[in-house]
Amino acid sequence: MKRRSVIRDYILLYAAFFLYSISSVMSKLASQHDTFSVGFIAFYFLSLAILGVYAIVWQKLLKRFDLITAYANRSAITIMGVVWGVTLFHEPLTWNMVLGSVIMILGIRLVALDHVE
Repeated sequence: MKRRSVIRDYILLYAAFFLYSISSVMSKLASQHDTFSVGFIAFYFLSLAILGVYAIVWQKLLKRFDLITAYANRSAITIMGVVWGVTLFHEPLTWNMVLGSVIMILGIRLVALDHVE
């Protein structure tokens, strides 16, 4: 039963990170419009609204994780940003980005292995 709870907590954690990464996409979309245009305001508002929801969810999730575990896993947001940049905005994928992503994944894995009971 406890294992199912831990899995659920990690799913919620990564869902929150996904939500946070979507706010970055909204910010990028806002930047493609003239300042204070309808498109800019709409995407900027969406970004802020998503960040507000994320902040509340993040505070709730911090109760369920050690601080080091929660923050180590946050680097996954950067990897999601790379994925969004490449897939949605056709930004170039460099070897440095791939290497950095692999290092972040290994770091997350090391922290996770250190906290296995």
